[in-house]
Amino acid sequence: MAPSSVLLTATADEGVVGYLDADVRDPDRILAGAGDVLDFDAPVAVLLLGILGHAAATAEQMHTITGRLMAAVPPGSYLVVSDGVDIGHQGQRQAAASHRYHLRTPAEFDACFTGLQLIDPGLVPINSWRPGLAETGHSGPLVNSRVGLGHKP
Repeated sequence: MAPSSVLLTATADEGVVGYLDADVRDPDRILAGAGDVLDFDAPVAVLLLGILGHAAATAEQMHTITGRLMAAVPPGSYLVVSDGVDIGHQGQRQAAASHRYHLRTPAEFDACFTGLQLIDPGLVPINSWRPGLAETGHSGPLVNSRVGLGHKP
């Protein structure tokens, strides 16, 4: 049995895993399906890792997605977003355009966390998130991906 099949057949004592075939651009469908597995009376974590630049053509769409998801979860929940930001490098812009990936300005990325309490170290380039935990041996410039963790009060 494939590992994913094992997860999907877990019993309540082992925990519950669900799979929903949905598009992040339809947060209401995601929330309805997640309600079959998650208890929305208890805090949850919303993880949007590397998807918004592909799914949301505009910053407004990105903010609508994150805002709708976070409006539906209870206080104490968390939002984690990691995605590409425009750091002013022409090669990065060309690569993003060729893959239909929508880069955001740092300010547009940061706006996903409006109304949330940021967790240290805040909204930073991904390789600055916890630099002391793992040495990468990389001493080059900061990367073009940004990450943040916010807590819903």
